[in-house]
Amino acid sequence: MKKAIYIFNDGQLKRKDNTLIFIKENEEKRVIPVNAVSEIHVFGDLDLNKRVLEFLTSNKIPVYFYNYYGYYIGSYYPRDHLNSGMIILKQAQFYLKKEERMFLAKSFVYGAIANILKNLNYYKKSKEEYIKPFIEKIEEKSKEIDKKRRYSIFNGIRRGY
Repeated sequence: MKKAIYIFNDGQLKRKDNTLIFIKENEEKRVIPVNAVSEIHVFGDLDLNKRVLEFLTSNKIPVYFYNYYGYYIGSYYPRDHLNSGMIILKQAQFYLKKEERMFLAKSFVYGAIANILKNLNYYKKSKEEYIKPFIEKIEEKSKEIDKKRRYSIFNGIRRGY
């Protein structure tokens, strides 16, 4: 099963035969088996060349770049893989169907709630008396999500109304 690779250290990405090698600044080498990679996320400074990009393209592996603070700054998409317009067409088809649009809206809200609760539960250990009412309120509101029939209502839930 293919998985995403995350590169946090500074270094070089090189192609050697039919595989990738990541060389850290301290000269430590890591072999990255291409057949097990679905995508690469780069958070550190990375040197790579055209040979690597050609190899990534032939294996349909996109590369996503993030800045020092973890914010997305850009991507390299292999030709004819994610750049063909097919994704945009599929997104438009999904948007036209109310049930599927509703599913997406609910999924975004459920994901946000899960992340918020995870963060609050982490801090609950030290400040339980302050945080517990918020956790209870969020859990109470999250039970109402399946009852909603209009996706525009999720804008209010997401903003805390």
